[in-house]
Amino acid sequence: MRTAGNLGGLRAELRTLAWLQRRLLVNGLRSGSRREIGRVAGLALLVAISVPYILFLGGGLLIALRTLPPERSTPLLASAFTFLSLMWAVSPMANQQLLEAPSLRRLLPHPISLRGLVIGGLATSAASFIAIVTLPFLAAVLAGAARGPGSAAQIAVAGGLCLAMLVALKAVVLDVLDLAAEDRRLRQAVTAGIGLVFFGFVMSQMGLSDFGRTESTPFFDRMTGSAYLLWLPPGWFAGAVGAAMTGDAGGWALRCALLAAAAGAGAWLHGRLQARLYFGDAWHTRGAAAAAERPLRERRRLPGLSAGDSRALRALVRKDWLNLRRSPLTSRVAFLPVMFGLMAFFGTRNLAPPPAAVGLVVGGAGAFITTAFAVNGLALLDHRGLGSLLLTPVRRKLVLAAQGVLFVAVATLFAATAGAGAALASGGPEAVVAAVAATAVFQLAFAGLGHLGSVYFAHYVDIERGQAEASGTAFAGTFVILVGVPIVAAPIGAGLAACWVWAPRWLPLALLAAMAYAAVVYAGLLAWATHALSAREDRLYAEIVEGR
Repeated sequence: MRTAGNLGGLRAELRTLAWLQRRLLVNGLRSGSRREIGRVAGLALLVAISVPYILFLGGGLLIALRTLPPERSTPLLASAFTFLSLMWAVSPMANQQLLEAPSLRRLLPHPISLRGLVIGGLATSAASFIAIVTLPFLAAVLAGAARGPGSAAQIAVAGGLCLAMLVALKAVVLDVLDLAAEDRRLRQAVTAGIGLVFFGFVMSQMGLSDFGRTESTPFFDRMTGSAYLLWLPPGWFAGAVGAAMTGDAGGWALRCALLAAAAGAGAWLHGRLQARLYFGDAWHTRGAAAAAERPLRERRRLPGLSAGDSRALRALVRKDWLNLRRSPLTSRVAFLPVMFGLMAFFGTRNLAPPPAAVGLVVGGAGAFITTAFAVNGLALLDHRGLGSLLLTPVRRKLVLAAQGVLFVAVATLFAATAGAGAALASGGPEAVVAAVAATAVFQLAFAGLGHLGSVYFAHYVDIERGQAEASGTAFAGTFVILVGVPIVAAPIGAGLAACWVWAPRWLPLALLAAMAYAAVVYAGLLAWATHALSAREDRLYAEIVEGR
């Protein structure tokens, strides 16, 4: 009777959770919330765009399993599902659940126990875009690897256990992120750690770890390096499929038992972490307040500015730098310079282009990517502090100029990191010098476009979740980049290309001339954006500050 009563109570709690999830979704859509409608529409669009790729990759996996012998298909399957498992692990950072997870504050008034929260968390983890992506691949494995009714049943069991393990993995990652949510440093460390594991796996499977190889690597020779993956949980699934293909019942049973143990361990750990959340026992590290305070000292006055403006500009740059450094967005995009550096390294080594040309391309790419963020800089860097800042008499020109200085510095750091890859391959510093110089020129010119976009088309972004509200201003900001960047960059690119072709010796002077042109363009666009900011302060406050 006690067991029946417990099951009845659990069913009632799950019904309450389902009701609450339904009300969250329906109320959000009925209220016309741009955030909720944008989330649902974005997921629908993402599913529609992903369908061709899923069908292509799933079909390729099916053909490979149908035509290749088990000794070749098993490492391939292990690599594919390890990648898929890492996608499950990083998916909480993209916030692509089909159902919005209710916070504990919403759940406290309802009769839901810790056990109900644990099971509800698993259900929420399963209701996600990555789960939709996984099902076709599991179906492709079943259709491609089955050699009869018996092996099909074995593969179906292994696939179910693998899916349970993936759901538990995502639930644990969600719990870890929730526990670290109140500590910025810890949250960024967790996010960066998960991202580095994912990035390292992708690079290893692309054959990029062998820096001494100059010729291309055959695909299946590359897959032989995936043998170590067979010792990981996704490899257990691949091994179970391979055992089912060869009729090895003992090997299949062993690997299924390991998968079941991994899923059970994940569910148990999820329960333990949910208990810490339930009782408010969040994770914290030693805060900056415990560190010794640095003494304040007067800085030199910046050239061309009064003493007051110099202090104000330094303070604004430091404020924006601290906000950028502490932003979760920074840890999410920190891999981009490393990725571009690897691309530059292998492109320079294999194609042997002029290192300076590679540096110019990398520098332009770094400036373009940085401008994509700068075009909404007022909302991305400090949307909460913007309201207070607009109430002060600080010169609006300095507010925008501080962001321009910061984004030029960020783009230059991006270019130096990416250009270092080409420099390592070429053996000389030309690529780094060209990348830094090109980025400084391009970003100085593009920074004015960023100011115009952030003043005219600022839109709120939930940085914690990495979601922007769906609105016409977001698309207009993108339009500013797509149209404005080619117009501003055309004279710079044409001048540098002409100098490169007809008079390479004069390239440094061409860069100086391009810098002067960029400074003139920036000064004009900064004056325009400053005038517009003074006239649009109320609209900016209502768009990105009020009610947030």
